[in-house]
Amino acid sequence: MEGSATGRIALFLAVSALLVLASIAFSRGSDPVGTGEVARNEQGAPGASDSEQELIVRLEREQIEVERASRRFLDAFLRYEVGEQTPAVRRTLRTTATPEFARQLLASPPRRPPAGSFPPRAALSQVNVTFASSSATLVVVDGTAMRAGFPEEFGFAFTRTFSGWRASGPAE
Repeated sequence: MEGSATGRIALFLAVSALLVLASIAFSRGSDPVGTGEVARNEQGAPGASDSEQELIVRLEREQIEVERASRRFLDAFLRYEVGEQTPAVRRTLRTTATPEFARQLLASPPRRPPAGSFPPRAALSQVNVTFASSSATLVVVDGTAMRAGFPEEFGFAFTRTFSGWRASGPAE
């Protein structure tokens, strides 16, 4: 199991590094393929080619969709983790997580701490989206939530399904 997790982390880091390098190269109008030609925009200035522009637009659109889906999931998850088990929270978890991950979450709800009450619900303060595959079907959403004035970090993997982006488990 650890070998699998290590391999996934290595793949994630490699793909992330390639995406960062590609974005830097495209933003400078350089030649990432090594053909010796620099892409030009309509005015003849260095810039991304039409196919590169389409890819950039697609990734930006996907990022917006992931952020929207992750915020819906995280809002429900932050309620769930402090014991809120309303039908609305359960329904949102089922619709924003993969079926398997939703079953795992709902099968073992959080237990009340020995002190007698749950901590206050955290408020989402920062969300980061990192594409983990070149086909843009797996992303890692991480960030910070504030609970009682203190930051708590979180991370979840999101997978592109036929019905949209769904949380598929904790980020490793």
